Amino acid sequence: MTPKPITLEEQKELLQADHLNARINVEPVGKHLGLNEAVARGLKHNLDYRLKLMEQAIAFGIADLSNYDMLPKLAANAGYNYRNNYFITYATGAETGNPSLSEPFISSAKDYAIGGLSLSWNLLDFGVSYFNAQQNADKILVASERRRRSMHLLIQDIQAAYLRAASAQHIQSQLLKTISDANQALGNSRKGEQDGLKSPLEALKFRKSLLDNVKILETISQELASAMVDLNQLINQPPNAAYALENPDEIVPPFAFKQTAIEEFEIRALAHNADLKESIYNARIAVLETRKSLLKLLPGLNLNIGPQASSNTYYINKNWVEGAAQLSFNLWNLVTAPAAKRLSEANEEWVKHKRMMVQMALIGQVYVARQQLENAETLYLRSAEIDEVDTRIAIITSDKENEGSVSDAEKVAANASAVISKLRKHQALTQFFLASGKLQSTTGLEPDLDSLNSVSLEELTNAIGKSFEQWNSGKLPAVNLTMEVEHPVESVVQIEEVVHESTSKRQFKNTSKKAAKK
Repeated sequence: MTPKPITLEEQKELLQADHLNARINVEPVGKHLGLNEAVARGLKHNLDYRLKLMEQAIAFGIADLSNYDMLPKLAANAGYNYRNNYFITYATGAETGNPSLSEPFISSAKDYAIGGLSLSWNLLDFGVSYFNAQQNADKILVASERRRRSMHLLIQDIQAAYLRAASAQHIQSQLLKTISDANQALGNSRKGEQDGLKSPLEALKFRKSLLDNVKILETISQELASAMVDLNQLINQPPNAAYALENPDEIVPPFAFKQTAIEEFEIRALAHNADLKESIYNARIAVLETRKSLLKLLPGLNLNIGPQASSNTYYINKNWVEGAAQLSFNLWNLVTAPAAKRLSEANEEWVKHKRMMVQMALIGQVYVARQQLENAETLYLRSAEIDEVDTRIAIITSDKENEGSVSDAEKVAANASAVISKLRKHQALTQFFLASGKLQSTTGLEPDLDSLNSVSLEELTNAIGKSFEQWNSGKLPAVNLTMEVEHPVESVVQIEEVVHESTSKRQFKNTSKKAAKK
């Protein structure tokens, strides 16, 4: 078999199909996109998050199939035997050992058909399958926690990208104008120095100060240049999609978390943190793996029964039922059992220690996340205050420049400082939301959402907005110690509709419903 590289035409067709499928059923953004709608679009259409949903759906399917492994094996067999001559045998006396004096006799036809059913059940295989089914059920929960962690990170990324894009959109024109005015003022300063209108030291100090501000403005402008592309990628929109965003100055910062006691955050984290719950489920899987490995050391009992039939004309009874029981044991297990037990127990102890490490680290993460949130809040409030002061200075300087009491260069410098302060305020707001998202992720706090495929984009946006509004008002949901796993399959149905035919879709939904009931 020789390798067959894909042709350019085949690759083109694949890429076109992928491009079409990636944005199937994705509603285009209207003229305006709010922060809550951006988060809703990300949860509904982000491709990375879709993968996590599909991984959880696959885990449901694997668990559903593993339940059938515990059933006995039912095998149907049929065959045809042929030989070119008769099966002729001699007989020997059982007591004397002498050949029988009778002539040789035929004991089978030249050709005949056989068939039958065989029901077999292996006790050892049943035990292993039972533990496999339990492990696969726990792997559903592991996949669910990984999906939750991805959701938390996605919300943080969308909020950060949205605020950066909104800042760039609302201040870009002012930013570019300020850079242009600053460059012009720098040219005037050089000319004034050359003409002797200003002392060299005074001109150089002015240019140095203005150059520092221009450098900051240009750096921030470059950082914000790709903000819209990043946001479009996160919400699965074309890179060049354009729409209006909210004014960052009008977005409500997440102040309310400071009203909650740190002890409550600890309880929430221990109850709902995705990493901790995943480590707990992994520990359970390791315990089951230990039991499964020890079970394999036991003797195996195999039971077999079933009806058989043959068309052989020499058979008097052409239909019969046969059964068998067999007990087998690998004697080498007596030698390897102690080592296997030690290895299994060591692995189980390692997983438990890892779970303990995650728990202890989680408590520290809660305190760090809370401190980062307080620091981000302080930075934002200070940045907002500086922005207010620099904005007023720029307004007063502009008025005085119109009156002729302030030079144009001073006005440009004041405007540059005002724009920088505004941008730093927006950056501080972004860090504030990131710190808030980190605390939400650490404590397992997430919006109360139904199946992503069963609700419209508008309903999902309203649900997310309601959750954020309640959190910002200080109303956090009660700690639920018996939180059920969200079934992700319905959220993946829209993907399956693109890939599979209608029959495959029905099979996929039926499997999903079985897994949900279990």
